[in-house]
Amino acid sequence: MGGKTLSISYKIIGYISVLLLTISIGCLANSSVEIMVFAVLIVVAPFFLYRCFKSDHLLIAVMVYFYVLDPCGNLISTWIKPLLFVIIVIKSFKYLKINTGKTERTVFLIISIVLPVYGIAISIFRGNLLDYIISDSSHYVFFIVGYLFLLLVKNDYAIKITLIKHLLISTFILSTVTISMYISVKFGVIDINTIDIFLRLKGIGMALIEINGNFRFFLAGQIFIVISIIFLFNNMLDKHIATTKIHVFLFLVNITAIVISNTRGLWLGVVAGCGILFLLQKFSYRKMVVFLLLILVGMTVLNVQEWGNLLERITSILDFSNDNLSNYIRFIQSRELINEFMNHPILGGGFGATLASGYARGLMPYLFELSYLELLYKLGVVGMFLFLLALIMILIKFSKTKNESDRFFLVSAYLSFLIISVTNPYIVSSLGMFLLSMLFVFTEGNVIESKLSDRRKCVMNA
Repeated sequence: MGGKTLSISYKIIGYISVLLLTISIGCLANSSVEIMVFAVLIVVAPFFLYRCFKSDHLLIAVMVYFYVLDPCGNLISTWIKPLLFVIIVIKSFKYLKINTGKTERTVFLIISIVLPVYGIAISIFRGNLLDYIISDSSHYVFFIVGYLFLLLVKNDYAIKITLIKHLLISTFILSTVTISMYISVKFGVIDINTIDIFLRLKGIGMALIEINGNFRFFLAGQIFIVISIIFLFNNMLDKHIATTKIHVFLFLVNITAIVISNTRGLWLGVVAGCGILFLLQKFSYRKMVVFLLLILVGMTVLNVQEWGNLLERITSILDFSNDNLSNYIRFIQSRELINEFMNHPILGGGFGATLASGYARGLMPYLFELSYLELLYKLGVVGMFLFLLALIMILIKFSKTKNESDRFFLVSAYLSFLIISVTNPYIVSSLGMFLLSMLFVFTEGNVIESKLSDRRKCVMNA
């Protein structure tokens, strides 16, 4: 009887969710394409969302595709993100009795509950705008998804395989899209300004021409391509895992996409992550030489960028003049944030805090590229201490992962993510919180040593 009642509840919640989804899409249906999407969703969405309720694997896969390909939720509907969050929360209720470690509970408690409550309290005291407070603090609440992921994977270790498989597929799709945009513009099929307008309108990236004439194609989900590169690189260096042609192919496609993204933060993330792996992994020099040659040959054959322009783009990291707009903006931000941090150094300005000087980097004046300085300004020394404590605890958790290969990947990917977030607003976004949540899945699934080799084969064949 209980199971039947639960099933009926799932159906009711599923159809309510679909109703909200279709209403939101209908409001956006101002073109023939959107009307067609709206019509298709009315037919497909009820069954699809119901299947998400019934299948943990499908839910994980959908969330991966959504956050990699449509991290802002603007391609289809802004309702999808909260809907997926509600679904996974409801599904996780039946797994709450599963035991988790103190470290995990403490980390999720600090980031998902303590910091939002603390930041909101300070925000109300400072008189910050309510809309800004809600928008700014909601990203950290979303980190609770990581704890729910842990519950799901502890109940079924095969979920880890599902996540890896669809992470590789979704990042391949995103890499292909990036390369396709580059080729289309390079050969005059489409104007780069047309692509830029679409990407900015949907809030998923930008396309522009740099000062030196190089194209830049940045998509928000490309941070996941960096994680996929580190994962593939880790497997290729692991002498216990046979390197397959498909993994070499995926690696080269992903590397190509990151190169032509022309985004130095992502370049730095790849170099840092792979560099850390070199220090951690036990690898053969033959494999390393062959691997570096593959990268060199692949980039040369594709003629993605001229080497001189690549070197110029890399060395421009140290250029803070007005000519280098990206660096100059970050330099100004650092000065403004540090100056105004001194107004409330202990408790901070709270979530949604804007700069008294009136400086803003865009339409949302409470958001900045410099993640850690932004957090220091908003949370003060007290809140920043709690946040750094949580980050250190995550690193300790990852470094104690039982399987060696997973441990090396987690530490490298995590440190790479932290480094990228120094000058990019990933760690203060729901996208970054989802990425961290996803990494926690890799801490599980290898408890039974006798089944480790079979599980590895499943992962590598996924």
